[in-house]
Amino acid sequence: MAQNPSLAPEIGPDGLAREAPVIAYTERIIEEEQLQLKKAILLLYLCFRLEMGVEVMLCLDA
Repeated sequence: MAQNPSLAPEIGPDGLAREAPVIAYTERIIEEEQLQLKKAILLLYLCFRLEMGVEVMLCLDA
């Protein structure tokens, strides 16, 4: 029985099997979304730490 080449793991230059493209893509999207979420949380935290109410309102409008 012949093995389907599309189902065989792709071997990288380091000799290790690479992840399936779908898994790698999904992980990359999740990492990007986590980074965006961390940035948004940090921005909100910094805005709320400001002492002047006007500056807080400007941060929330951004």
